[in-house]
Amino acid sequence: MQKNTTAQRLDKTRLAGFCGCHRNTLTRYLAMPGAPRPDRGGRFDAPAVRDWLQDNAPRAGEGESMKRLRLEKLRLDVELSQIELDALRKSVISREDIAEGIESFCADLKRLLTQKFLVELPPLYHGRTVPEIAQLHADAVDFVLLSLKNGGDREDGAKG
Repeated sequence: MQKNTTAQRLDKTRLAGFCGCHRNTLTRYLAMPGAPRPDRGGRFDAPAVRDWLQDNAPRAGEGESMKRLRLEKLRLDVELSQIELDALRKSVISREDIAEGIESFCADLKRLLTQKFLVELPPLYHGRTVPEIAQLHADAVDFVLLSLKNGGDREDGAKG
């Protein structure tokens, strides 16, 4: 009984598809020393070529390192697509979009802290105990935070 070997023997074009690479890439690799050679009809033993490519030309084959690289590339592509989608949905805010708001917030914070801790509180320290001064500071911090929460518009912390 003769073995049917024609099913596993392919010409270079079909072999490139079988191996998952371009025909020109396959031609370049098959020109390397030790590469499988075609039979008289110009056909190659497809499994032998695939195995040889995995061992000698991993960029053209489906070796484990190539599979890991393709998986990592796919993971990064998905991550990049998710970032782009989030940006489209506005769930990601660019620095440029919030820079003016942060600058305004910091200016309000500085103004409120300066007013409370350098102007209003020092005259109140005279004759007070350390716990009383600490309470003044705590009240001033609460005032500043409430003012910022309400937009920093008014000195009394109320929105207006």
